[in-house]
Amino acid sequence: MRNLVERFEDEWLKDRGYAARTLVEIQFKLERYRQDLGDQLIGHLDVLTVAEYLDGFSNNAYTKHRGLLIQIFAFAAAKGLAERNVAELTLIKKEAEKKRQRHTLAGLMMIVDADTTPIWLKRAIRLALASLQRRDDIVSWLKSSVDLENNTIKVSPGKTQGYDKPIHLQIKMGQTLREVVSECMRSPVASPYLIHYRPKSRKREQIAAKDHWTSVTPNYRKRSINPTYPMTR
Repeated sequence: MRNLVERFEDEWLKDRGYAARTLVEIQFKLERYRQDLGDQLIGHLDVLTVAEYLDGFSNNAYTKHRGLLIQIFAFAAAKGLAERNVAELTLIKKEAEKKRQRHTLAGLMMIVDADTTPIWLKRAIRLALASLQRRDDIVSWLKSSVDLENNTIKVSPGKTQGYDKPIHLQIKMGQTLREVVSECMRSPVASPYLIHYRPKSRKREQIAAKDHWTSVTPNYRKRSINPTYPMTR
C-alpha cells in the first residue's frame, strides 16, 4: 500500500491542478495511509478491511477519506495493481451539516494561556484580536508591511484584491498591536511572515505546496484553534 500511495502521489496527484492548501490536506491524508496501511498488501485490502478502517473516522472525515481512497483504488485498478475499486463498494454517508459557533473572548484566552498551545498560534490569536483582520490576512501578513520606527503597519485585506480598486491602508499601531507585532518580528525563525512556525519535519511535497516553508496555511490555523483537533501537530 505504501508503494501504491507513492505512485498515486507521483503519477496522478501532481497533475490535477489542486490549490496549494487542498494539496497539503490531501498529502496529510496520504501520510496517514502510509502510517496506518503502508505494510498491507493491496490484495489483502478487501471491502471489509477498508470499511472497518473508514469506520474509525467521524462522519465528515469518513466521507473525505472515502473519497480519496476511491481515487487511490481507481488509480490502482487502472494500473493493474488491484482487481477492483474496493473503496467504492463501502457505505456512502452524507456529511453532517456543519454547526458553526463563535469563539468567546474567554475561550480564546484559555487557548492563548494554555501551555500546549504553540507559540505561533498564541501570536496569531493575539494579532487577530488586536487588528481585527481575517484569518487569511493574518497568516499572509508580511514583516515588510511593518515600520516600527514610524509605528505603522500596512493592511491590504485579501478579500478586496479582486476589486477594481483594491484597498491598501497604513495605520498607526496601538500599544497592544505593537507588542504582538514586535514579538513576531523578534522571532528567531527566519520567515517573511509575521505568523510563522518551524515544522517538525520538512517533507518535500509539503514545502512545495506552500509559499514558504515557515508559512501557516489558513486551514492549518483553523484546525489548530478548533478544540476538537490536537493543539500540536
